[in-house]
Amino acid sequence: MKNLIAFFGLLALFSCSADDDDNSSNDINEDTQENISIISYEKIMQSTIENSADNSTINFKLIFNGDLTHNKYTHYTREEIFNGVAQTQETFNHFTYQNNNVKTCFPFDNNDENQKREFYYNNDEELIGVSLGNVSRYYRITESENNNYYFEVLSTSNDDPNADILSRRILVFDEHDNVIKAGRDNDKDGIMDNENNFTYDENHNLIKIETDNGESKSFTYSNIKNTESYVLDQSYFKKIRRLQCAEVYAATIKDIEKLNHSPYITTEESESATFEIHENGYFKSKTWENEMTNPESTSQTTLTYFFE
Repeated sequence: MKNLIAFFGLLALFSCSADDDDNSSNDINEDTQENISIISYEKIMQSTIENSADNSTINFKLIFNGDLTHNKYTHYTREEIFNGVAQTQETFNHFTYQNNNVKTCFPFDNNDENQKREFYYNNDEELIGVSLGNVSRYYRITESENNNYYFEVLSTSNDDPNADILSRRILVFDEHDNVIKAGRDNDKDGIMDNENNFTYDENHNLIKIETDNGESKSFTYSNIKNTESYVLDQSYFKKIRRLQCAEVYAATIKDIEKLNHSPYITTEESESATFEIHENGYFKSKTWENEMTNPESTSQTTLTYFFE
């Protein structure tokens, strides 16, 4: 049973609790100017596992129920059910906040302290650093000029003046906090050594990636608004969510397209999953099939958001 729990934990999708300092609201989408209030969510993964060795069947279910404050993730409860019998129920922090800024976050379904991210700000509430758990991974963020940002991997914490810069990425943003250029700065001279370029439509959806090696990929979008991406943008704030992904933006198309940062659902995803749409255009629920190594086993996930 422990092996099954670990296996299904790996299948859970990544998403990165509010305290009393969170007393302001950021629940108006700057691009659509719509008032949106999402108060909770539920995520259910149901699987049927066939074991041909003894001709047995296991029905497994994971249920996550989480609360939102000002459209921001806070905490959630995780429940496991085997063959109709409840096994465990635990409550986990997902995000914590200070002065309305994300202070800490854990990957979804993983409260290992080694996976915790902590965020650091200056007196102007601007992000200046991130640390990753207990694995000695430190990042420093600095704005250079013209909406250009350095994202540096450091040898020690970002407040250590003697910290060595192990690597640097550069991100360039447009006026809507979309990343339009990204690349590595191997010799740390402020110039990208590889330059990836990004093009967006009028709704700020990423429609084209062009990498330094000449590869490119284009995307089209449905009219379904991406509730999951919206909530993550509210939880981190849009620019911070993208800054912490600098290493991905400077990488390959295969890596970049997994980010799911666009405000609408791609045409491809709209055809591979089933959606129920709220009257405001955001999806209320999304159901999709999970990949299984055993062709006789099946697994399906449904993510539901509850609007006020």
